[in-house]
Amino acid sequence: MPLFDYHCTTCDARFEVLARSTDRIRCPSCQGAEVDRLLSVPAQPRRASATPREATSGLTPPSGCCGGGCGLN
Repeated sequence: MPLFDYHCTTCDARFEVLARSTDRIRCPSCQGAEVDRLLSVPAQPRRASATPREATSGLTPPSGCCGGGCGLN
């Protein structure tokens, strides 16, 4: 089942629900049924060459002949 983002028009809450597109969705905050499904943007895939630390910290790996510190461009 896909994960959908919703906006409750009754209480203005935003929430995510793991549901089929045919399921009737209720707001977890106010139990309202007046909800709009929002456009969900998928996460950007990680690069295969990133180390675990770089992948979680958002750092990019060094480049160049000696890690970027050799002065060659």
